[in-house]
Amino acid sequence: MASRLVVQRSLRNLGITRRLVLPLSAGLLTDPERYAEALDCFRQGNDEPIVSTFVLAAGAAIANASLLAEELDSALEVWNEVITGRSDSSVWPLVEYCASHLAITATLVADDLGISDVAAQNAIDRFAAWGILNQNSDAKRNRIWLVSDVLDAVEAFMARARPASG
Repeated sequence: MASRLVVQRSLRNLGITRRLVLPLSAGLLTDPERYAEALDCFRQGNDEPIVSTFVLAAGAAIANASLLAEELDSALEVWNEVITGRSDSSVWPLVEYCASHLAITATLVADDLGISDVAAQNAIDRFAAWGILNQNSDAKRNRIWLVSDVLDAVEAFMARARPASG
């Protein structure tokens, strides 16, 4: 982990990244044996393998993150086709909010969007009716709503980051 932190700080110090954290782990996880071998070489004074491993990992991470972004954009397009509401409705701020969360609650939505609890729950109920949100249990209080398209996209991202089997 320390090596990834050093690389992230170096990228930021060089101005290559500003606010973005490059998901290097997603690239390194695709070939953990190569990473371990490169670390061993680095410890023995040979830095070429670790540099090339991080370059390959960065490329894989960027490609994987780009696919994640495309999947989230596709979800937003579908949501925008099914969502209806007045221009001042609470449903519109909830679109972007849902796109960046795996799960939500009415309290979080109300607090984060600065709307009433009732408006938050009404917007959530509409999103559930449109199939964008799914309640994770039959509870009547303290309900948690899953953003299925975002969960699916993140799970696909993680699956692509796993080492190839075989």
